[in-house]
Amino acid sequence: MNWIGKVGNWELIKVDILAVIEHYKKQGVASFGIFGFCWGAKMAIQAGAEIPEIKGVGLVHPSFMAQEDFEKVQSPVLILPSKDEADLVMTL
Repeated sequence: MNWIGKVGNWELIKVDILAVIEHYKKQGVASFGIFGFCWGAKMAIQAGAEIPEIKGVGLVHPSFMAQEDFEKVQSPVLILPSKDEADLVMTL
């Protein structure tokens, strides 16, 4: 949890995601998809809400999800919870 708080927060991750997008846009790529695993699922759903080039989001074994995470996403979302997690149907 300490690591996530220091280097795994959205503001830091967003910089890296935007850098990757800019790199590939220079090569002609126009739209992107993103998968997040565990805590990365929260980062992926935030990317889908804030970065218009993200056209699809996949969440694998999602952790730390909240209702508001899904309210602004503008792309399709694939949710793959493990057998021990809530299905998140009520979230959507």
